Amino acid sequence: MAKYHILAVFAASILSRYLFAATPVLGPEVPLVSGVAMRSAAYDQTAPAAASNGNDYLVAWVDGRRLGADIYVSRVRTDGQPAEPRGRRIGAGTNPKIASAGGDYVLVWQTSSGIQSLRLRADGAPLSLPHAVGSGEPVALVSNGSTYLLVTRPAPGAAQSTATVLDRDGVPLRSVPGKFASTVGAAAYGGR
Repeated sequence: MAKYHILAVFAASILSRYLFAATPVLGPEVPLVSGVAMRSAAYDQTAPAAASNGNDYLVAWVDGRRLGADIYVSRVRTDGQPAEPRGRRIGAGTNPKIASAGGDYVLVWQTSSGIQSLRLRADGAPLSLPHAVGSGEPVALVSNGSTYLLVTRPAPGAAQSTATVLDRDGVPLRSVPGKFASTVGAAAYGGR
């Protein structure tokens, strides 16, 4: 229990210093369309992450169709229909996290060389080249509407987790080390 209390205090400290607080607003639930044919894919699709920009959704996942671990994204309309059912390949990696500051998105994922970030258009097309963010394992990515907060677990052998503030393009602005063992949740700005 003490670990979660320390995390809550640390997260509150980061949010109060670097991000503006906002009251979360949840929209109405939207049912998935019953006409979508569900079937198994040829290879594993794991670790889904989703975010909304207020208009539709972007879903990211780890896909094994190329016989490795690759990150794919697909826009999903509010009626539950995927705009690109096969998705768009972003690059090799695992553990995707995605958030929106309104309009476009930032995606982070883990690679063999560290954590990468990438700004994406609303349809999932890259707006830049990937940025190196640091090491470890991405745990949570949230936005306050103008910047992003990325929380990571330590890399093997490292002592501390890190909270990193990213700009709208996913470029690291400031990192703060922390001593917490796990993250139990994340909050979003304006329902994103």
